[in-house]
Amino acid sequence: MNPLKNFLLKNKSFISNTNQLEDGDTFISINSGHKFLSENDQKKVRYILCDSSEADGESLIKIPGLNQNLIKWVDDIYNIKHKKFENFFVTGTNGKTSSVHFLSEVFKKIGVVYASMGTLGSYLEEKRIEGQKLTTENPLFIRKFLKKVQNHTKHIFFEASSIGINQKRLDGLEVKHAGFTSFAEDHLDYHQTTSNYLGSKLKLLANRSLETLAFNDEMDITKEIKKNANAKSIFSISSLNKKAEIYYEILDINENGWIRFNTFTPWGHFSSNVRLWTDYNVLNLLISLPYYNYCFGEAKSFFEKIENIYLPNGRFEVLDFKTKHKKVIIDFAHTPEAMEKLLSQLSKNYKENIYLVFGCGGDRDKGKRSKMGGIAEKYATQIFLTSDNSRNESADQIINMIASGIKDKLKIQINTNREKAIQLALDSIGSDDVLVVAGRGHENFQIEQGIRLEFSDREIVEKCLA
Repeated sequence: MNPLKNFLLKNKSFISNTNQLEDGDTFISINSGHKFLSENDQKKVRYILCDSSEADGESLIKIPGLNQNLIKWVDDIYNIKHKKFENFFVTGTNGKTSSVHFLSEVFKKIGVVYASMGTLGSYLEEKRIEGQKLTTENPLFIRKFLKKVQNHTKHIFFEASSIGINQKRLDGLEVKHAGFTSFAEDHLDYHQTTSNYLGSKLKLLANRSLETLAFNDEMDITKEIKKNANAKSIFSISSLNKKAEIYYEILDINENGWIRFNTFTPWGHFSSNVRLWTDYNVLNLLISLPYYNYCFGEAKSFFEKIENIYLPNGRFEVLDFKTKHKKVIIDFAHTPEAMEKLLSQLSKNYKENIYLVFGCGGDRDKGKRSKMGGIAEKYATQIFLTSDNSRNESADQIINMIASGIKDKLKIQINTNREKAIQLALDSIGSDDVLVVAGRGHENFQIEQGIRLEFSDREIVEKCLA
């Protein structure tokens, strides 16, 4: 007996995340989630379903065993056959979005239908399917997505966040292939310790159905990965260790972002020339190679199709305003590791002075703020500190924390208004300089004092230079 079937037939949709509620939805309360519904939320919903052990009001529809059986019941309702899927999950502090994007591009070029879920949204090929809010969505959201794509493809690429893994949002999915791109301190506001953060990511690799695992051999956690991984085939990837299963050698990166490199794999040696701008994107590209080879039995076509792929929006996005003699780079870098990689690459390959606009998010890991300030000082000629999704914190206080990591205060200019900070930076750079606007990337909003505002770094730059 499946007590949810009648509700599915009668109602618009199931929702378990209050941020995704629309009029007429049925809200499924997992672990007393209904207690967090606002008065406005309660007006929107048609029904509220909850486990009978948690019901404390007459308006609730009580379903015995809901918490324990929800995923199984929804799989039954949607007739989801998990065994048919060849899912690829990529985790890592940085690089998840780029890795999923690169793999999507390759599948598009070989003409094989795919679906993807991650920071940029939920897609069947290039068609947006759901209004995704989280990098790794909740189990109910994922199953609504699977229902829509399961008759079109068996190849689904997931970004697996540490919080999503820890909260068991991926439970019940077929975890057969995984990639681990990078690891550095992050999300300590949630995980509390780096050990807890790593432990969450390692849970993904411990899945006993794992066929292939690819990981960045240049991380300092390779022993932990090998100890915890249950994959039948494990592939280390490195540009330093020639004994890695997949070794790549960077030959050249030119001023237009083209990277020439050789890759040595168990399936052959390949030479490539790809416009990826930064060397760490080669790792993000290759992380899905074992999965690709598993699916198609060869790697040659992978390398044949990568030469014209491009970066996702907001990832080292180069805006070159030749008539204005301005060069601007938009990047999502919002962790110390990402900032270090971005700015060090710029300093090595592009000889311009680096001007930098950035801030740090509020209500998140405070420990990284001064560290990012120190990294900014190391590489940037001038630093423009500003707001960046300060949420419920004071933007001024966040900026002060960043500035505490910068010894040379003469390098700092402060304007909490992000648009004005970008304008100030643009007015400051010359034709031989480059401006980096970091932290927001593809995102088209900011949350300031609890209010969600429309804001796009790219659009602001274009507006300022119009």
